Amino acid sequence: MRVLLVHLPVGFEEAYPLALAALVPGLVATGASVEGLDVGRVGLRALQGRLRRGDVDLVGLSVWSPGADAGRRVIAAIRAAAPRVTIVVGGPHPTLAPEDELGADVVVLGEGEASFPAVVRAGGAWRAVPGVYGGPGAAPLDLATLPHPDRTVFAVPAYHREHRPPGRRYTAVVTSRGCRHACRYCSAPALWGRHVRFRPIEAVLDEWRRLRVDHGVDGVLVEDDHFLEDRARSLALLDALARRPPGVTFELLNGVRPDAVDPPLVAALAAAGCTRLALGLETASASGQRALGRRLELAHVTATIAACRTHGLGVTGYFVLGLPEETAADRLATFRLATDLKLDMAHFSQLSAWPGAQLSGAPIAVDPRLRAAAYAGYYLHPGRALRVARKLEVRPHELPEMGHRLWSWMTRPLESRRSAEDVPL
Repeated sequence: MRVLLVHLPVGFEEAYPLALAALVPGLVATGASVEGLDVGRVGLRALQGRLRRGDVDLVGLSVWSPGADAGRRVIAAIRAAAPRVTIVVGGPHPTLAPEDELGADVVVLGEGEASFPAVVRAGGAWRAVPGVYGGPGAAPLDLATLPHPDRTVFAVPAYHREHRPPGRRYTAVVTSRGCRHACRYCSAPALWGRHVRFRPIEAVLDEWRRLRVDHGVDGVLVEDDHFLEDRARSLALLDALARRPPGVTFELLNGVRPDAVDPPLVAALAAAGCTRLALGLETASASGQRALGRRLELAHVTATIAACRTHGLGVTGYFVLGLPEETAADRLATFRLATDLKLDMAHFSQLSAWPGAQLSGAPIAVDPRLRAAAYAGYYLHPGRALRVARKLEVRPHELPEMGHRLWSWMTRPLESRRSAEDVPL
């Protein structure tokens, strides 16, 4: 059987298709031949042209909720080009909203490393496979038993091409699944559960070494929701990384809870090779923090940021606009918090109520011009602009280009960044 895995880009930042790469070892074990195609890179016409060759038996996609409409369009294009191909869809959106009809033949719920290969082996009897829509629920996977993702189907060098500093090769990794917290804007607990599962420390070190040796990676982007939440495990992993360096640095850019990190942990992160981390600061509004199920201790945050500066870690703040019942004064206070803290960078996101979130109230739509104004007000400040340029190794003559890239990042989703002759998603 020939399986075509289709990567569907979501949002504004290019990301390695790690979820699809994690499926490859199990699919190969069934005897299947596996190929990857990034529809965000080649467009729908090229995808349909590949399918019309007639040698693909099954197409698999992973869909996030922000990309659900694009997923429907891609699946419709697949159906038009290859009516007899079996289409399997999985990922966060089908898992959290299985009733949302995307047009696929098979819906894989939850973790696909076991159930997707089982679908391939089952052929037409896929309804009996645990974890598949209509079948019994599958138990959480033991992460110690999973092989490393196969990063040959989607080549590592093809991704993160715009990452700074220049000349480095990055890729995404995970070392755990689950989150014990219940932040009301986040779907991670609904997706993975509140019982956290960790990959063995030796497996983490082995994967990072292999990324260095096999793919020339020198920086990994840790995508965990819970990397620092279990302090004992965090310190054990950081100690192992410090004593037996795998040859890569790492960044925690998925948004760390501020109460999970403190100056001693920052020191351990730096010794283990961490170069940047992002803090989920969210909002300066006390009512907004309550709406999110969060609490912000400003003195603790300030001490953590100071420790990052002492140890040479870049630190980014993530902020959310459009909280339920948010006022203009709340947004102004959040912007002032971002500018008063000694952050290297700040990001301002629009709150969305995706499946799995438990918001106490509806998000407020924020005028995109207000979000753009927040970015402009933050980054056009000479001191902050210089700090960012130094951290990302941007030379003075490159600043206009960086400004253009920031504007594109804010205003043009990845799926729209392709040549005019390609059909948009």
